[in-house]
Amino acid sequence: MIVGGGMTVHNLRASMPVLSADAGDHVYPFTPAFNDAAVKAATSNAGTAREEDVRGLYKREDLRLAHPSLEHLMPLAVCCGAARDDKAECLFKMVEFGALGWASFCFGGSSSVGDIRS
Repeated sequence: MIVGGGMTVHNLRASMPVLSADAGDHVYPFTPAFNDAAVKAATSNAGTAREEDVRGLYKREDLRLAHPSLEHLMPLAVCCGAARDDKAECLFKMVEFGALGWASFCFGGSSSVGDIRS
């Protein structure tokens, strides 16, 4: 079993003014855009197609807005690569506030790890 931990969008510097200003539900436009792209890349066709989609995340213009440093995105690339031809399922996707986004994936079918959504 390989477990990758990170975030699909992680820019704490951009989120700090939102947190301190009590800005309510403010979300930067790049946050859901990059989060959606990460989910699409991870759950796209397995193998070479998914590899190209994940590589595409690193070529996006909003990459450095979503990830000023890449350590929170790299686990997704590792897990996608290790999964090879296994089907991927997005178990949940969430954009909380500012520049923070999450998604959780299971590769190879959720039945192999039990139903963790309940």
